[in-house]
Amino acid sequence: MSVTATVSTENDQDLPSFPFPDTFSPHPSGHLAELARSAPAHRVRFGPGQVPIWLVVRYAPARAMLADPRFSRTRTLEFNPPLTAGQIPDPNSLLWLDPPAHTRIRGLVNAGFAHRRIERMRAGIAAAARARIDAMIAQGEPGDLRDLAFHLPIEVICELLGVPGLDREKVRTWSASLFRFHLDPAGAAAGLGAL
Repeated sequence: MSVTATVSTENDQDLPSFPFPDTFSPHPSGHLAELARSAPAHRVRFGPGQVPIWLVVRYAPARAMLADPRFSRTRTLEFNPPLTAGQIPDPNSLLWLDPPAHTRIRGLVNAGFAHRRIERMRAGIAAAARARIDAMIAQGEPGDLRDLAFHLPIEVICELLGVPGLDREKVRTWSASLFRFHLDPAGAAAGLGAL
């Protein structure tokens, strides 16, 4: 029997909208903590269409669900899932594959993220972070970590993938379009396609 078969969904119109205002706050989300204390999963409305979904808010049930072959990332594409930035469905993307295809492709990608390779990059990453922090300090108060938080991960990913320096600004522009998904879905899809 499925979870949806055992829980009434007749009051779905009264569901809270997710994400909550504090979900992506730098401080722990009070809404999520409150939900986790009361039950392992809750019905919420999600995405541009405010589609009713299950939100799993406890670690152990989430791990169990992710390991259970009855749950499928690939099959969610059949249901036109509600989307946020970075979730534009691409059936060829590792993010939307189930085993064994996911396992096979992940095995090919793992070499690029091997511990030894990442350790060799540590000094360069630290230097890039210091340079961005120094530039932020030079601009004076108040400091804004958004520049560091956005640009540093992109620099590291470009380095991992061997993206030439001249093309990195394009990668930054395309990546930025993903974060404007809610304002410009077509632009975000084009940015993802270009990436």
